[in-house]
Amino acid sequence: MRFVKKYSVSISVFLWVTTATFGQIASSPPLFDIPRIAGIVIDGKADDWGRRGMIVETLASKNGATLAPADYDCRFRVGWNEKGLVVLAILRDDHFLESLKAAELYKGDCIEIYVADKRGGKQMYQTIIAPGMDPNQPLLRHHLYDFRSDPGLKAKPLAVAAASSRTADGCQIEVLLPWENIGLQPKPGLELGLQFFGDEFDGAEQFHAVWYPADGTFQYSDRMHRIRLATRPSSRQQIAGCIQTAGVAEYLVLNGPATLAGKEVTVLSAGQELTKVLLKPANQRATGRAAIALVPAQSTRPLTYMVDGKLAGQGVLLGPKAADRLTRALAEPFAFSAYCFTGSQFPRGDFAQPRDMASAIGDYECTFTYYDANHQPVTEAKTPGRYGAVATITRADGKVFHRFGTLYRLDKEVEWLHGAPVAGSGDVLRPWLPKEFTDRDKLFTDFVRQSVAETFTRRAAGAILLAGLADSTGGTNMFNDPAALDRQWWVNLKRKLYGNDKAFPGPFVCPKPLAGQPAPVVRDGPLAEAGMKADAPQKIDEVLQAWAADTDEAFAVGVVRHGVVVLHKAYGTRAGQPMTVTTPSAMQSITKLMTGTLLMMLADQGLVHPDDLVEKYLPPFRGAKTVKPLTIRSLFNHTTGLEGHWGDEMNDLEELVAEHVEGLPIGSVNIYNGVDIALAGKVMEQISGEAMPQFYRKHLLDPLDCQNTDTRWTTHGTMSTPLEVARIAQMILNKGAYGNMRFFGPAQFEMLQPRPLREQGATVDGVYGLGTMFFRDVPAMAPTTLGHMAASNATLRIDPVNDLIIVMCRNGAGKNLNKYHGQFIQAIYAGLQEQPAPEAK
Repeated sequence: MRFVKKYSVSISVFLWVTTATFGQIASSPPLFDIPRIAGIVIDGKADDWGRRGMIVETLASKNGATLAPADYDCRFRVGWNEKGLVVLAILRDDHFLESLKAAELYKGDCIEIYVADKRGGKQMYQTIIAPGMDPNQPLLRHHLYDFRSDPGLKAKPLAVAAASSRTADGCQIEVLLPWENIGLQPKPGLELGLQFFGDEFDGAEQFHAVWYPADGTFQYSDRMHRIRLATRPSSRQQIAGCIQTAGVAEYLVLNGPATLAGKEVTVLSAGQELTKVLLKPANQRATGRAAIALVPAQSTRPLTYMVDGKLAGQGVLLGPKAADRLTRALAEPFAFSAYCFTGSQFPRGDFAQPRDMASAIGDYECTFTYYDANHQPVTEAKTPGRYGAVATITRADGKVFHRFGTLYRLDKEVEWLHGAPVAGSGDVLRPWLPKEFTDRDKLFTDFVRQSVAETFTRRAAGAILLAGLADSTGGTNMFNDPAALDRQWWVNLKRKLYGNDKAFPGPFVCPKPLAGQPAPVVRDGPLAEAGMKADAPQKIDEVLQAWAADTDEAFAVGVVRHGVVVLHKAYGTRAGQPMTVTTPSAMQSITKLMTGTLLMMLADQGLVHPDDLVEKYLPPFRGAKTVKPLTIRSLFNHTTGLEGHWGDEMNDLEELVAEHVEGLPIGSVNIYNGVDIALAGKVMEQISGEAMPQFYRKHLLDPLDCQNTDTRWTTHGTMSTPLEVARIAQMILNKGAYGNMRFFGPAQFEMLQPRPLREQGATVDGVYGLGTMFFRDVPAMAPTTLGHMAASNATLRIDPVNDLIIVMCRNGAGKNLNKYHGQFIQAIYAGLQEQPAPEAK
């Protein structure tokens, strides 16, 4: 039998039924008509406007926040004439604070206006205007930013005319935005793009009131409203709306003037009623919100707001980024009622906030399948030990996804968790307690009982620990600790569930014997054999000695040329002890380069190709309608739209990402992150049958005698030493060979190389490889030098032209990194005996 749990909640919305993905707009954004207005003089006064112009009465932040009108209020109206667009902004502000620097007006009280030849157009500019109401800045100032792409337009300087005047409770700003700036001739029916910000600074933080419900317009010109030149204006825009999030739930939030308090707003989308929102008095305004079903990520939906049967405004509903929804999903995890349990009945689970989840995705049903330590499905926990739970969540729209959980059946109740004393436990607290404190045992017992009970019942960590200890055959490093063993157990089960145990029966064997002459290895040898000048080590050491004396961060260095160790030395102290060359340091994201080499091992044996679809190996992605194919290459070059460094430790990472993949802007962005590589690690585990910690140890670290190197994750966290990193680098420099071992071949070495992203199928600029980047710290360094950056500022440079490897291991930047790092690299290249690599052409 399978346990079943259903959860539903009633919400007064309709479910969005659409296949829209990023870049696909289900319907056009709203269109606002602005009228022709004659006789406007740009003098900062409103007396020549009368009641003319299209009026925007309410502005809120992109998240729906507002300030009390007595504190700050911003409204504006817009029209046009033969000279350009005309804008009148009316500000109420209790205290003006304007930026001291003309180029940083956006950091103080100001307005910002963006104009484009069309919404999403390439001929766009921005003007920022500070009104001159700050006693320390008594004159109006403006600053222009030119985002136009047309060379002819850019040859002509941007121009605006602006003036301001003080009012009883704030000020007025008038602006003329000439047509010449965007190369258009005015005529009725002409469409443009427009965005307006009102910025208020109170001395501590800044508040941004926006018209289009998003900022970042300077990056994305489609974050503007469509306006059309007309003779009559669109209705007064009284209501501002946006999506507000609370955990996984999303709400439509509306703001309006206080006169609308008590009114019910009917919200329409494409002529259909989306929801009704009752506006209530709040913050001297009228505010309301209603739960809505998740809209497609990155989608744009027009909204119409009706009050008493009359149009009260138009707006846009923006689907949040899929990456943001993923991040929120992490904060609202699926959890089991207990992870360590007694008896034969299995615990069940649900989301942390089931009502919010039901509001977000509609009704859902949970069913559970359980597996014993041998990966066999069971209905009862007949014996103590490890178990795994697979929760299947079926949504009302038929979509299915899963969550995994490690469980452990205890042999019997642990009595001390329920109040039995822990003999002698108070001694643990002795160093932190006053001498006269006599009740140490009880204090510690209570603390331990509560903490451990929480860990073993409400968190998976307790079950993972006990299951790992039961599975362990000895050893305490990260390759066979409980977390690593738990990951391996889930790899084995997922291969069975996904069918990869049959597609890739294994075992995976690498490295293999190298045919022909042995490849170079890292070794001691004469400087002449390394092609270095006799005084090169001394000169390099002098720079490093000066650096060590002028910083607070210890480091160790390895320089290797033609396989010969040129310099291998440690500098400074760490934790009060002298730094040594065998003291492991944080290599951080250099781990990504190492993971790329593991992928090449699989590629060399024909088991995978970077251009393969992820769904080939991870079935949760099958059937997803993505804007572009999700490939293994797109994971390594960071063009998926995923964000953050998380997920490596999650056994169900692929299940979580697959739920949101249809909203990812694959191929149109380049966002450096760790989730991409973590997901690639799940692919590699399915092919090899080995969890990443074991895969690293068996196929890379042990063969290269990297006994001081520990790594568990695919993206970061590697701890290593200079010569051990140098051995990995030498293998890469040898195009996949080391001594008598072959890890991969020249074809895979070429695959590793950074290439322009546009050549890799993306539509954004940038150069990136399979965990590799190009570096050129000094002119003598070859332009094809490989490496990867690291949050710890550790250094790895692999120069194939000069047959040179440079490694610096450290835990952080410390003082004066920028002062000395370039000198360090320069000293190495100055010591080369042979002619350095030529300048790149």
